[in-house]
Amino acid sequence: MDKIPLTLRTMEGTLIATIEAQLTTTPGLVIHRALDSPLWRLAHHSGQGIAEFESDHHAALAAQYLGALGDWTRSPEAILAHSPTLLQDVGVLVADAEGVLLVNPEETPTTNGETHGLAP
Repeated sequence: MDKIPLTLRTMEGTLIATIEAQLTTTPGLVIHRALDSPLWRLAHHSGQGIAEFESDHHAALAAQYLGALGDWTRSPEAILAHSPTLLQDVGVLVADAEGVLLVNPEETPTTNGETHGLAP
């Protein structure tokens, strides 16, 4: 797989680190080793984390599943605005790939005050 630099940031925009991430078959989604564990993360190209997995295979599989949900090359805000149930749908597909969603769709506020979003 091709690799790209990925800048990880908190939800507030604070820089965490710049790491190397692997491109997936779904444009806009990448996978990388988690910084604080042996797990693998599926992330948006913006650096915001989506889910964690035991293996890179499962993370890549989830990226493939998520490809059907929309255009992941767009900003997180644009993606979330497209579908009010997106994170619930993502959660189901992540679980199908044996992963754990990094956010609770009911508790993560967006810039407009609604409750959904992606994790750092």
